[in-house]
Amino acid sequence: MNVHSACSYDRKAMVSSQRGLSLIELMIAMGIGVVLLLGLVQIFGATRAAFNTAEGLSRVQEGGRFVAELMRREIRMAGHLGCINESGTMGVPGAPFQPPQAFLLNHLANPATTLANAPFAFRLDVPVQGFEFTASATGPNDAYTLGAPAIAGAGAFTPPLPAQLGAVTAEAIAGSDILVLRYLSPDSIGLGPNGAAAGVVQVDPAVANFIQAGLVYGLTNCSTVSLFQARTAPDATTGVFNAGFGGLNIAVSGDGTGWDGRENYGLGSVPAIHRYVMSVYYVGIDAGGEPALFRRTVNPAIAAPHIAPREAVVEGVESMQLVFGADNSAFMDDQADIYQTAGAVSGNAALGANLEERWRRVVNVRVGLLVRSPQPASDASQADRTVRVADTVITLPQDGRVRQAYEALVVSRNRVKN
Repeated sequence: MNVHSACSYDRKAMVSSQRGLSLIELMIAMGIGVVLLLGLVQIFGATRAAFNTAEGLSRVQEGGRFVAELMRREIRMAGHLGCINESGTMGVPGAPFQPPQAFLLNHLANPATTLANAPFAFRLDVPVQGFEFTASATGPNDAYTLGAPAIAGAGAFTPPLPAQLGAVTAEAIAGSDILVLRYLSPDSIGLGPNGAAAGVVQVDPAVANFIQAGLVYGLTNCSTVSLFQARTAPDATTGVFNAGFGGLNIAVSGDGTGWDGRENYGLGSVPAIHRYVMSVYYVGIDAGGEPALFRRTVNPAIAAPHIAPREAVVEGVESMQLVFGADNSAFMDDQADIYQTAGAVSGNAALGANLEERWRRVVNVRVGLLVRSPQPASDASQADRTVRVADTVITLPQDGRVRQAYEALVVSRNRVKN
């Protein structure tokens, strides 16, 4: 073989070896690639689903713990009247509820000794009050299907919501209860040397910014509680401000001041002035169409019924269920003997002759909250779609959202004697 023939053979062999993959080899390679790609997609999807679930659960836990702690603090404060608790000031059931030696003067009532005539926002004599959704059965052991989406203003409540809560009536979603709390703030200031009498009150000018014109305050000396509106801001030099007749204050004595003769908090007394607080908790729908827990507070500067615009507390709260522990003893021993819904407490004649007396028997509140994640975060085909919220069995929609129930049994410590 000559050199030319050898070179030609080598070139033919080289060309033959570089012709590429066969169709079968190519299909096998593509199949392996597709399998690997599908595996990667599944891994990515599972990782993302796990991340979304973890994030949703984190948001649910964060919101649930926050709102549970917030409501726990407020329920504990319900009935706080300063240095004397509610039982000492209002008396105990069993003739009469307001004994002469312990009384509460409300300058926003007419007359002051008839507290039932006070505006709803200032019924300090009823520190805890509930309203049960009754358009559908939502009590303990009742089964309720959670609406999707939630519907506002479509329910009836027991007892009926008063006209002063008309805004709440229109905003509260179906299937959720409503809670009202009233108390005097834990922070306070003392009186100045001239004390308080005939509607003229003096405080230390150094802390006078505690008092704001138009707001309602409670003045107590451990035996008497006076609820009044500050008509003016304190004088910057003397600390004196007007709390007499006018504005929301109704005249209760013949001297034109609006103050009773028993309210002479003069030198030597140890009274303190607290802010008056009222909170209404309910579940509504926020501006984005999502359920949330809302709160409305008292604002005397707003026209009657003196209830401020709503404020969102926590997003994602879908339901609030309430059960109340009531002391049913002949003479209260501060122990809950029965647990009932708001509707049952309101209609239980054994607890008192009227609605106010019945609610004064409540010594603790069991709060159940159902909280959901902001976005779908899990498999919507879960088999178990029910959850207990304060013993109400709620069937959940299959929308892929993470949900968790939170419960707290809170003693209203300012409502008991011990």
